[in-house]
Amino acid sequence: MNSPLTIIAATNFSAIATNAVNYAAGLAKATGAKLVLFNSFSLSVHSANSHITADAMQKQIERAISKLENLAKEMADSFKIETASNLYVFFFGR
Repeated sequence: MNSPLTIIAATNFSAIATNAVNYAAGLAKATGAKLVLFNSFSLSVHSANSHITADAMQKQIERAISKLENLAKEMADSFKIETASNLYVFFFGR
């Protein structure tokens, strides 16, 4: 199924964001749209250069990807809709 409509729902995995994702999933079902879940988080350059290892950063990214993919699958199964997920990680300086 390849819908011409797409709904993008951002989430930080909080209760409020999960409620919004559920609403977006219901809207996607009602309109036949594809639901894309989006999560973004940042790591400061300071933390990247100090106490957090590259392995720890990678594990943090992998956990976020897994949570997002699981949420997308849950929405697809619950609402019988097409879903996708996108994670954006960025580093920022001072």
